[in-house]
Amino acid sequence: MQRTVYTIVVITAPYRTNLKTGEITRDEVLISRLNPRNLQGVERPVFNHELIFLNPNYRTDNTPPNYRDWLDLIYESIHHPDNPTINTQNEGILRVAGLIDTNNLSPEEWEATKQETGRRKVLAQQYKDGITDAIWALLKQGILTPTQIAQALGVALERVTSLATQ
Repeated sequence: MQRTVYTIVVITAPYRTNLKTGEITRDEVLISRLNPRNLQGVERPVFNHELIFLNPNYRTDNTPPNYRDWLDLIYESIHHPDNPTINTQNEGILRVAGLIDTNNLSPEEWEATKQETGRRKVLAQQYKDGITDAIWALLKQGILTPTQIAQALGVALERVTSLATQ
């Protein structure tokens, strides 16, 4: 009996801009199958591995319910941990929600969680500030176009042009 192996990657921040095209990927679910294809494009089930990327930041109405419940759980646990709106009719979701309930954490675990969350926010702000400083410096030099700056730093062109007009 051949089994399929699923690797699920949960992305809790918006996807980064594609450095080559400047496009932002706004998909809630991306699936990559690792089976090879022949020259006619027919997939051959050699490995039966699937890599599934879930990003709850880009909600769409056409996401199947079996994904929707999990995406909602991820999103709500991050953005509304005290009062999440989740499908409590789904036994798996209800069970996981109970496991991640902060009331089950010891005071030391809760404090460590708050400190880690604060550390991540500070690092994210420092990164954002550093990128903004780099954009300003490059704009001031006038050597690169806004498009070149956006591509070099991996940021949206709109961010660079917004700073350029200030």
